Amino acid sequence: MGTCDEAPPTTFFRHEPKGGQCKMRLFIARQPVFDGENMHAAYEIVHGIVRTEWNGEEPPELEHPGDRLLSETLTKHLDTLTAGTPALIEISSRTLFSGAIEKLPPDQIIFSVRGDQHFSEGLLEEITKLDSIGYRLSIQAPGSLQIDPRVLELVDLVEVDLLSTPPEILETRLPALRSERVRFLVRNVDRSDAHAMCRKLGFDYFSGYFYSRPEAIVQQELTVKQLAIIRLLSRLRDVNRSLAELDTAFKAEPSLSERLLRFANSAVFGTGRIETTGRAIQFLGRERLHRWLALLLVTSISDRGGPGSEVVLTLLTRARLSESLARVSRRRSADDLLFLTGLFSLFDTIVARPFDELIDELALGGLIERALLEREGPLAPLLRLVEAYEVGDWDTAIGIARAEGVEVGIIPELYLEAVSWARERLEDPDL
Repeated sequence: MGTCDEAPPTTFFRHEPKGGQCKMRLFIARQPVFDGENMHAAYEIVHGIVRTEWNGEEPPELEHPGDRLLSETLTKHLDTLTAGTPALIEISSRTLFSGAIEKLPPDQIIFSVRGDQHFSEGLLEEITKLDSIGYRLSIQAPGSLQIDPRVLELVDLVEVDLLSTPPEILETRLPALRSERVRFLVRNVDRSDAHAMCRKLGFDYFSGYFYSRPEAIVQQELTVKQLAIIRLLSRLRDVNRSLAELDTAFKAEPSLSERLLRFANSAVFGTGRIETTGRAIQFLGRERLHRWLALLLVTSISDRGGPGSEVVLTLLTRARLSESLARVSRRRSADDLLFLTGLFSLFDTIVARPFDELIDELALGGLIERALLEREGPLAPLLRLVEAYEVGDWDTAIGIARAEGVEVGIIPELYLEAVSWARERLEDPDL
């Protein structure tokens, strides 16, 4: 593949076999899984070993270091990724035999194996051992839904890919797979009609693009408080608005004024307490105030554990990751703009307002609007990188990263930091 940028020291395992230079990183992300009531039930952990440099003979068992890498990374970062909810993790048969995964907590892990492989007696013994330890097991059904009955007796979950399984197979084969133990997860649910069909067929869990679409989410009419925040966002962007006018606008919203003072005083270090909104506005400045209000707006919209709540977490993660990537790319001066670009990239899915109308009221600026509405302009590449990374499209993410001057090896750590930051801000946006 040629050479790549030298990555800084990282908590992610780096493998360099003899006979050549081979640098590998574990790329890892998560996707939410929902139950039949559209409540968040688990996270699917998307992962892959990415070879960032190789110039030598192809080594045997090139991906073998990934077993140790996956185990070490999940041991350290599982709570960051899942916040205590179950984690669905695909593992290879080689990983099963390695024993590296047995350090992970059984009560939080569902191991997923491919159903189109040959299940030798040795492999069945390993699966049986994991079952006896207390791990839950899942099998990825082939499009034919033909599953080795010996494996079916050991698994708790059957995963079905809607894109590769014809409807007639679903209707005829799914009932034959049912048992008291087995539950069913359907992947790649992208449309409302597909979701309705899968519910009718009796699937228990669902994942796919559908859950970031407006029809899957109980869209909320903007409250009086949220509309007030939008008006303040617009006024902050208006250079003709004086400090006195901004002060008056904040004072008209007592609850926001109180939060503003609390936020401003949290940032004061030994300079005396801030007692007035006018002083708080002056101390924080327009740009920092705009960012804080934007966070307040997004975090105030949630459906308490449903798809909307996960979209808000995604928006916060995108905002932080976009900002962090900007700071290590050739877009360093646009970190604030990229933060807002990520923060509002799915905003239209959670509010019952046309996005082109909302975007004018938010007064985000031409570069952000172009990136959000057209996915074009100087801010668009890093947003596309973030979108590709979160769904496990590593090739696209790496290609954009290199074009934008981002060192590929640091992306996973920036992502995990962004996930942690997002959950903290959802709990307390005044931080």
